[in-house]
Amino acid sequence: KTEAGLRADLASQRSQAEAERQKLAADHAEQTAGFKALIAGNTAEITRLKRTSADKESQIKGLIALRDAAKTPEARKVIEDKIKVVEADRTALVTEITGRECLPVQVPLPVLAKWRGGQP
Repeated sequence: KTEAGLRADLASQRSQAEAERQKLAADHAEQTAGFKALIAGNTAEITRLKRTSADKESQIKGLIALRDAAKTPEARKVIEDKIKVVEADRTALVTEITGRECLPVQVPLPVLAKWRGGQP
C-alpha cells in the first residue's frame, strides 16, 4: 500500500476507535444512571422498611406490657402468641433490610466482567 493509503487506513481506524470509545462512554453513563436510580429506590425502600420495623418493635413492647399485666395464663398465652407473630414479621423485615443494605456495594470490574460473560 502507498503512504496515502496507509494514512487513510489509520485515520479510518482512529475514527472507528473514537466512535467505539464514545459508544462505551454513553453505555457506561446509561448504566451508571440506572444504577444510581436503583440505589435511590433501594435507599427509599430501606427507609420505609426501617420505619415499619420500628413500628413492629413498638408493637412488641406494647404487647409485652399487656402480657405482663394479663390476669390469667390463658390471656398471657394469647398475647404471647401475638408477640411471636409480630416478632417473626419484624425478623423478616430486618433480614430484608440487611440484604438491601448490601446492594450498593461496588463490585470490582473484573468480577463484574466475568459475571456478565466477559463484557464489562
